[in-house]
Amino acid sequence: MLKLLLLLALVSCSLKYEKFSPLGENFFLEQKKNSHNSQRLHFSNLGKDFIGTNKSNIYSGDTSFLEKKMTNIISKNETFFKNDAPKIFIILKQETFHFSLPGYIFLSKGLMEKYVSNDELLDCILSLELIKSETSIYKKVRLFPSGDIPIKLLISLNVLDVGSKHNLNKWAYHFLKRSGDSYDSYLHWLQIQNRNYGDFKKMIKNPSAISIEESKFKSFLIDNSERSVYTTRQTSRELYRLVNKLKRLRI
Repeated sequence: MLKLLLLLALVSCSLKYEKFSPLGENFFLEQKKNSHNSQRLHFSNLGKDFIGTNKSNIYSGDTSFLEKKMTNIISKNETFFKNDAPKIFIILKQETFHFSLPGYIFLSKGLMEKYVSNDELLDCILSLELIKSETSIYKKVRLFPSGDIPIKLLISLNVLDVGSKHNLNKWAYHFLKRSGDSYDSYLHWLQIQNRNYGDFKKMIKNPSAISIEESKFKSFLIDNSERSVYTTRQTSRELYRLVNKLKRLRI
């Protein structure tokens, strides 16, 4: 039976900067200044251990489409990324979630089947997790694993305060624009989570948190003179094939 000992202090990370600086600058300066390599290595090792003990719950099929999507986002925002591209995995669970650790991104089967209806929504998720994985923006906590590592615990490391999440959302918005995606797709993704809180509650503190998140992002778009009108995009053949393969899997 899994047992994990947590240190008594569990502190949510806080992104602090006075001005929203242009993409390409060394943003999240305070976060990076206070982020120790040991913490990044510790969380990365958690991801490695999780994969090693959950091979039967990880999709073994072709994920090159997801890797190409990440490569495109990274190449359009190359001044931001200093570490190697993370590895991406699909967890064979019907629950709806996505999360990351330094060097790793995880998407659930249920998320892909139910909510990833087009490529731009997928890009929204990947952009957010790429930023977190690169900058190691997670709850500050030291874990001492003994046995299997529960998914619920790893997801909890990704649940941040509204202020930190809003700053991440703003950078994901810039990533999408530079990658050639419509900015309003990210607002649509926040609205999906808000309307379906029951499915996403593992990833969100409470219903009010996602509502505030959506409201703050709308204000951000207005402040940047952006219209928040979403137009549904077509699903690429690659995404369609991947989702259909997942649907045919029995778990």
